[in-house]
Amino acid sequence: MSTAEWTLMVYLAANNSLSPNAFADIDELRRVGSTEAVNVVVMHDSLYEAPSRYRVERGGAGEQAESLPDLDTGDGATIVDFVRWAVERWPARGYALILWSHGSGWDQAEMVNIARAAASPDFDIAETAQRGESPLRRVFFRSSLRRIAELPTRSQRAVCVDDGSGHSLDTVELGRVMAQIALHLGRPLDLLGMDACLMANLEVVYEIRSSVRALVASEAPEPDSGWPYEPVLTLFNAAPASEPIALAAGIVRAFGVEADRKRDKRASTLVAVDPARVDALATDIDALAEALLAGMPAARQTLWAAHAKTSRFWGDTLADLSQLCDRLSAKTSPPQKAAAALRAELAPGGAISASFARGKDVAGVGGLSIYLPVPRKTPISKFYAATAFARERRWAALIGAYVGEA
Repeated sequence: MSTAEWTLMVYLAANNSLSPNAFADIDELRRVGSTEAVNVVVMHDSLYEAPSRYRVERGGAGEQAESLPDLDTGDGATIVDFVRWAVERWPARGYALILWSHGSGWDQAEMVNIARAAASPDFDIAETAQRGESPLRRVFFRSSLRRIAELPTRSQRAVCVDDGSGHSLDTVELGRVMAQIALHLGRPLDLLGMDACLMANLEVVYEIRSSVRALVASEAPEPDSGWPYEPVLTLFNAAPASEPIALAAGIVRAFGVEADRKRDKRASTLVAVDPARVDALATDIDALAEALLAGMPAARQTLWAAHAKTSRFWGDTLADLSQLCDRLSAKTSPPQKAAAALRAELAPGGAISASFARGKDVAGVGGLSIYLPVPRKTPISKFYAATAFARERRWAALIGAYVGEA
């Protein structure tokens, strides 16, 4: 048997409110199934069945599911183990991984279990109820929730509800997972798809830039239906020799066609990003940060005037980077030139290969967000400093001066 062009690995962490949607997506994968050119393999965990992994076949015919013991799909090690299994069983010239998890997020009972396992000081059920209604419920990795649960006081944990800590912790953990996968492959993963919420973010792309060749993700909460998997598989089979970033852009276009067809009024976004271009992007962000820092403290008002009119996500801690640049470049102020240069890099053909947005709440977004807390409303997450972007670039210094924590 000849080596396939692609092995597409779909990691369905569906032990949550969207278990039925996971079954619907598997049915959609089965409309095309695996072919000589493309292996389609899934690992599926749900509320209704024991975890299993298998190669998806057209119509489900002849599938041989391998049942797995109870496992934690919120653990990065489980993702790495799935990729190792798929690469060994179904080798190919290219590898794509889709991480699937969205909806209402972590069940409150599971959040209670995490807090108890972490011996969270002064913990009570009411605290978890509050966390369950916050952005924290959308974190991808169990380790992110555990790190917050381990904080020594209830007040410190309460701050993490609104300051973007869950996103920062997820970013660092995703970077570790992708680095391990790249090490196993001996090269970067060709394509990473995040069929999950709020992961089209500058800090995320920077974290994985050495481990992934193309990223597809959403900067907003995703619709329950997620990606249109039949068109995605058709795309891979129609042009299996395409470069990963070209396939990533094709996924975005397929998503847009399906969203327009359904005329779903809910906000939806998707973007294809080239991680190889993110260092150039980060250099332009450094220039913008330096221009604003040079004008502090007066530049706080300049930045806030732009920030206030920019679409924001994850409890107002993530701002659309393209809109922010548009607002800043429209002003006759020192950052104008730097903002315009950064905006040019965000245009199609630069770091962003393709972008789609539908819905009033996301009108005009560019597809990629950046961490930017609102002054006098949200403190800077203590975990943000652990991200590679914060450690290596000037944005963290700007945030400190802007929020007043420098």
